[in-house]
Amino acid sequence: MKRMLCLAAIAATLLGWGSQGLAQPSDGGKALVIAAFSGYDALMKDVAWVDNLAGKPGLPARVRQGIAQFTGGKGLAGIDTKRPWGLIVSAGVGDFPILGFVPVKDFQQLLEALKPVIGDVQETGGVYEIPLGVQTVFAREAKGWVFVSRSKDALQSPPADPLKALGDLPRQYTISVQVLVRNIPEELKQMFLPMIQMGMQAGLEERLPGESDAQFALRKKTSEITIQQITQMVNELDAVTLGLGVDHGSDSLRLEYAVVAKPGTELAKQISATPEGKTRFGGFFAKDAAMGMTSVGGSSEAQMAQVQALLDGMRNNVEEEVDRQDMSEADKKKAKELLADAMDVFQPLLKAARSEVGMMVKADSQGMAVAAGMAPVDGPKLTGFLKKLVDQFGKDAPEVAKRIKLDAEQREGVHFHTFSLPVEQMGLEDKEQENFRKLFGESLDVVVGAGQDEMYVAAGRNALELLKTAMDQSKQLASQTVPPMQMFVAGAPIARLVQLLAEEEEAREMAGRALKILEASGGKDRLSMTGTVVPNGVKVRIDAQAGLVSLLQLAGIPKADFEEPAEEPSAEAEKPAAKKPAKTKARPKVTIEE
Repeated sequence: MKRMLCLAAIAATLLGWGSQGLAQPSDGGKALVIAAFSGYDALMKDVAWVDNLAGKPGLPARVRQGIAQFTGGKGLAGIDTKRPWGLIVSAGVGDFPILGFVPVKDFQQLLEALKPVIGDVQETGGVYEIPLGVQTVFAREAKGWVFVSRSKDALQSPPADPLKALGDLPRQYTISVQVLVRNIPEELKQMFLPMIQMGMQAGLEERLPGESDAQFALRKKTSEITIQQITQMVNELDAVTLGLGVDHGSDSLRLEYAVVAKPGTELAKQISATPEGKTRFGGFFAKDAAMGMTSVGGSSEAQMAQVQALLDGMRNNVEEEVDRQDMSEADKKKAKELLADAMDVFQPLLKAARSEVGMMVKADSQGMAVAAGMAPVDGPKLTGFLKKLVDQFGKDAPEVAKRIKLDAEQREGVHFHTFSLPVEQMGLEDKEQENFRKLFGESLDVVVGAGQDEMYVAAGRNALELLKTAMDQSKQLASQTVPPMQMFVAGAPIARLVQLLAEEEEAREMAGRALKILEASGGKDRLSMTGTVVPNGVKVRIDAQAGLVSLLQLAGIPKADFEEPAEEPSAEAEKPAAKKPAKTKARPKVTIEE
């Protein structure tokens, strides 16, 4: 995610810088940004899908009405509604020319439909000059396409088949954008990267108020690593793709992005380091959970070195913070040892060539619980840390130490340690205690499980039983292959939880209405995210299932107060009826694609 945010900032800066030269010719530059729209018919199919789930407020009619108002009642006359649209931003010399293309059946009819907006246009040598406020764009028709640009020269030799430039984007998504980072001009990279470095280094010239030496060193190291990552992305990224649309096969609204690095680069190794495989925590991705997640990842040698540098900085920062506390030297020494042991427990996980994590949340009208598992960790170090912690509590807080049970249970090499704290001893107000009891019962129950190289933790109602169930299911699913990352959040359990905790009657009523809609979806109430490995990169897909989209019914969208036409009028339908010709032998239709 951090890499994606950095990339978005880079792309926005580069394109914003280049927009100053859009009126200049391309000089044959390579494509830098490609945007695709799958076409009007595909869009209306998606709109109809949303409209049906939203209670049929007439969204397709609203779209058509808006187009009709824009064109003076002429609709999309002249446009081929079945074919995709596209836009290409080229990486020219000193500029970023834009070329758009729209499929047409009758360009003159389209100009007539747009006349209320653009007025009369001038044509010279097949190129139309179209005024748009204070700016002017140029258009040219060629082989069923209208090409549009702010540069007249860019239209002299339009591509014979512009769909080739769009690739599979129109078939995969309704709306999509692809940034070809590999085509960013080298001189622009050399200008941009020093600016980023100077900006970040400027913030490191002085310490922040109250910042210690260790904190300053850690902030400096973090900035250095960030600069390295940005530089690596600019130089080694190949392309980034973002697409949105409705997947009618899975009945979900889909947002997808893909990040691909140049083959053979260190970045390619990093972002595709962990392919799909098996995990020992598959049981945490439970179908009846409110949230489930599994992740299988890892670090390259370069990433391990960065992590180690950050861990060293964090350790120094923690020790310096302990030294600043009003404690005896003996207590400071014990505190440093405990904190160092805690960090050592998780160090294998952060530096592993292969790591595994699983997590789940159970939530319903009876309350909630959380459970997680992770590996590799230093299991013996974890057990030693817990024993030292209990010993320290025995001296400083004996009442708390009494509620900790080391080795309360054991299961297949995993030692469970439990902690239970009654709600009365938490210092909560009456209303807070009431809500706590609704969620967790009469006490906060926490379980920590330590294996040889794995760790489990759970908290909430029936925490230990939930953890055991997840472990048993994980054992049954151990042979199944999982993607590098998968997670989901289910709507119905969350709606039940809101009903349980909401203080306002209106909120409880709204949660009840939402729950009724979600339960009627037949289990299609998930927001899911799945990451998969592609050649030299990774693809992440986010799906909102039909039940979640159906929650638009709660928005109270007013019904359209106008009738929706049975179908979009075609250019031929608007022409006066002609005399029926004599019957002749039918000729096969030939499409533009053919």
